[in-house]
Amino acid sequence: MNPFVDRADKVRKILSYIPGKAKGYSGLIKALYLTENDGVLAALGESLEITDFELGQPLEFVPVASPPSDMQYNMKRNPRGTLLIIEVREFDDNTGMNTRRGSQLDFAALDALFKKLYFNVKHHLNPTAEEIQQCIRKYAAEENHASSDCAIVVVLSHGSEGHIYGKDGQPVSIENNIIAPILGCHNLKDKPKVFLFQACRSGPAMPLATNDLIIKKPLTSDVLIACATQMGESAHRSVDEGSWFIRSICTIFWGNAHTQDLLSMITMAYCLIKKKTESEKRDQIGIVESTLLKKVYFHPH
Repeated sequence: MNPFVDRADKVRKILSYIPGKAKGYSGLIKALYLTENDGVLAALGESLEITDFELGQPLEFVPVASPPSDMQYNMKRNPRGTLLIIEVREFDDNTGMNTRRGSQLDFAALDALFKKLYFNVKHHLNPTAEEIQQCIRKYAAEENHASSDCAIVVVLSHGSEGHIYGKDGQPVSIENNIIAPILGCHNLKDKPKVFLFQACRSGPAMPLATNDLIIKKPLTSDVLIACATQMGESAHRSVDEGSWFIRSICTIFWGNAHTQDLLSMITMAYCLIKKKTESEKRDQIGIVESTLLKKVYFHPH
């Protein structure tokens, strides 16, 4: 007998003994997926309802009972809000900065995930530093934040301490020019504001321009900032899989958004990155800063 088919038959036999098959089945499939047992997954064939998350049709969410309402932000509107993705994939030749190969996979994964989570998605590809700042100001001023539950900004670019770069190689202050304008949005008061940064944080801090004065970040609640790596370190990216951080975020969210809150899933994603560092023999540890006062559940249906 074909050993490959025999192995799949053994898996099917195991599944038949799992109580509450629907729940156990999805749990096993998720485990096989996350541990990259592609051979077993392929052998299961038509019994699976899963493809690679980068194609936008990953594991379906399973609805469960909601936690107490006084412990969670309201996240029931459709759309929940707008996800803004600022992606700098290619840089001007005179900058000396390399093309961020594999970044298109990060965008595809984020786009598929957050549309499934009932977010509108806006994508700005290869903006200059000035265009990034204009994009953030425009996003912060949008009136539709009044009828949304949440705001999410994802930045994919090269970076250094405290800055990310536009396609022209010019720096943009993360705190002053990306975070601060959105914290000042009145229509987002008391709503979760989430920032994800996929960028290296190594290299010297950039000198401030004359119009880039130091702004002391106010003590603001309802904010979560998650970075791919810690200050002074690199954020790894694969040509074939995208960045470790975004891939881990998308993998964990697809498998857990129906049961886990945002901060817990970010922690789980960092654990997944830690496993990646052990197998790749390369260091990367993310960091998250949160002033959320409640839990953020995405409530996929």
